[in-house]
Amino acid sequence: MRTGNDLSYNKALYVKKYLQKQYPNYQVKIIDIKGQHIKINNELFHYQYYYILDEINVKLTKVNLKSNRGTLKAKNPKKILFTLAAAGMVSLFTPNVNINEAPFQKKEIQIEQVEPKVLDISEDLNNEKVEKEPEKEIFSSVDVINFDNLEFKNEYNMQKKEETKKVLGDVISYYANRNGLDSNLLIALFTQERSNDLSDSNIGQLTQAICGEKIIAPVFQDGKVVGEDKIFVLPPCYDDYPIEDLETMGNYPKFSEEEKEKIQTAIILQKNGYEIYRFKDTKTNQNLNLKVAIAYLTYLINMQNDLVKGIASYNMGYNRINNDVTPKMILNGEIKDANDPNYLTNIFEYLSEEERNIGFTIYYENGQVIHYEIKVQVNEKKAGRSL
Repeated sequence: MRTGNDLSYNKALYVKKYLQKQYPNYQVKIIDIKGQHIKINNELFHYQYYYILDEINVKLTKVNLKSNRGTLKAKNPKKILFTLAAAGMVSLFTPNVNINEAPFQKKEIQIEQVEPKVLDISEDLNNEKVEKEPEKEIFSSVDVINFDNLEFKNEYNMQKKEETKKVLGDVISYYANRNGLDSNLLIALFTQERSNDLSDSNIGQLTQAICGEKIIAPVFQDGKVVGEDKIFVLPPCYDDYPIEDLETMGNYPKFSEEEKEKIQTAIILQKNGYEIYRFKDTKTNQNLNLKVAIAYLTYLINMQNDLVKGIASYNMGYNRINNDVTPKMILNGEIKDANDPNYLTNIFEYLSEEERNIGFTIYYENGQVIHYEIKVQVNEKKAGRSL
């Protein structure tokens, strides 16, 4: 049964894939999804997953389990509680849990996610020593996005985010993963972009600026580029004509010379594998709107080779975010005549405390894999590799 949010479900799928690879003679079943903890045949885990090249790997490390909610202890001495290493960091070794020794029935591994709880148990693991395995670098770099101040959105706005996640989360997560972006970040971005009415199909607030742009977004699978999404949006003059007639419309006298040029470009691009869409369709079909919006955002991030400048380009136009504009200027709201100078701040304020602590990872078409940490520095200046 699938319940809860998509992030939890996707993580469980990756753990399932990992277990199937490690234990091919067993059937792996996901029996319930909710929260951030996981049970594997009644053993409790807190876990992370991560792409490493073309594989999903999982690291399980024996630890003392304490939290501000209390101390976790084990009733059964044979039970072992594990946790994964720091958020997003997963190494390449085989876990030291012998799942084959677990009491299976019909060669089955069951995965169940459970809400975090304080366990009322007997054997204290407080003095258990932690044996740390050496971490292997899996990112091209770890960059810090520094804000001078970053609040949390009020309850009303956070409810708006939850509505975005509930109604559009599946579509956003699909295209985010496809194009190498982070779904939590995009849910926050589209919550900032969209109107309060979820029936409005123009979630990404697409404008005519995308018309005539040769949008190319890398497609990722297991952390590797495996293809491209190539999209061309026709100008509004073509909204009343079917795409099927495109090849015969290149010299239609009703169109201006500039419009004819864009339509003739579309005819050529269609023969070269581009998906051609009418502008009105990108604004009236929610799924198509999100597909084009995420591809366009990916295109801008890779064009700028920078996450902050790419997001700012989505809001302000890439011609305004030139080489003279730095990420720091954007984060400080220093872009002149911007409709929303605090656009980045408004997006990141939709991220929960947990999402901020974990950060997020962006895959670039040039092979870079950059993990971003979020820091708030009030009246403090720090040197180092930061944005």
